[in-house]
Amino acid sequence: MPRNDVTRVSQNTLMLLSGTACRLVFSFAFVVYVASLMGLKGFGTYSLGIHYFELFLSLTATAIGIFITREAGRRPGRLSDLLSHGLVLVAALSVVAAGIVM
Repeated sequence: MPRNDVTRVSQNTLMLLSGTACRLVFSFAFVVYVASLMGLKGFGTYSLGIHYFELFLSLTATAIGIFITREAGRRPGRLSDLLSHGLVLVAALSVVAAGIVM
């Protein structure tokens, strides 16, 4: 691999690492701030709701991703239809999940 490619890959990796580190630091600071602001019971309720919402969203997005990948392999000409219908379905299911959590 030429030297400029190694430098570019190293810089890109460093940017990804620094972005992940910043996200983790800000997430930790946010959790500490919200926990101190809301108290034990309020933060527990908030945390339970957020985690259920993220669980439902990740399950639906993963299932739709697998389905779209399979169907796009079968019928590549319908990829735009599959993506638009999948987006609508994931959005609707996340709204339903948010309603259930509330």
